[in-house]
Amino acid sequence: DQSAIIQAYEAWLRERRVRWATACMKLTSGGVISGWGYIATQRIEKGKEICRVPRAACFGSTASADIEPPALDSQQRIALLMYKELQLSSKSTWAPFLEILTGKPASPWCW
Repeated sequence: DQSAIIQAYEAWLRERRVRWATACMKLTSGGVISGWGYIATQRIEKGKEICRVPRAACFGSTASADIEPPALDSQQRIALLMYKELQLSSKSTWAPFLEILTGKPASPWCW
């Protein structure tokens, strides 16, 4: 059920203090390049802040900093972190984020 996925993901975002302009954006799997994404639902005025994402909500080099061995580059650490979190399934703190990833993205920049 897509609405349950959206509700879980947006609750997860709020827990991590992510802020987005709910009045002018919505999460959807339609009309985006791959998987899920936020799209504008109305005109956005120039200079309006539409999103603020703290590092705690970023699945990136900060989240993977503790991954061993440290000699891995950032993309390898992210891939290893994703593998470990996927193995945890619903027990992962990243589960709602991982749930919205679909298909096989070509690179981490498509997530």
